[in-house]
Amino acid sequence: MSHIPSLRPEDVKVEVDGKYLIISGQVLREYEYHEEDIVRRKREGVFYSADQYDRFVKKFILPINVEVKRIDAGVSEGWLIINIPKHIESY
Repeated sequence: MSHIPSLRPEDVKVEVDGKYLIISGQVLREYEYHEEDIVRRKREGVFYSADQYDRFVKKFILPINVEVKRIDAGVSEGWLIINIPKHIESY
């Protein structure tokens, strides 16, 4: 599990490529700046907001005993939850 407070399901992509689990996406960060921080003016109390997307990619090697077709991922309240089931060998 991983927690990114502003993470939404449409912001993240989880995929399997061969023996790799790849997690990628982008998270919107909102910043507020006082006007004087951006442009030197004499007006006070004016704020600007700026949006910035932080992009990320993480790549993990999957163990051999993983059931790739049953890998499941979801986002809940900013938590990315990935379920990676092991292959149960029959004896």
